[in-house]
This record gives sequence, C-alpha cells and structure tokens, in this order.
Amino acid sequence: NFPLDLASIEAPSVNG
Repeated sequence: NFPLDLASIEAPSVNG
C-alpha cells in the first residue's frame, strides 16, 4: 500500500 510500512503490513501491494 501507499504507506511504505503501515498498511503494507496487512495488505502488501505496492511497497511490499
């Protein structure tokens, strides 16, 4: 997701 680490923890999409 857009938040490099925040949202990507639950739903990795763009940043990982």
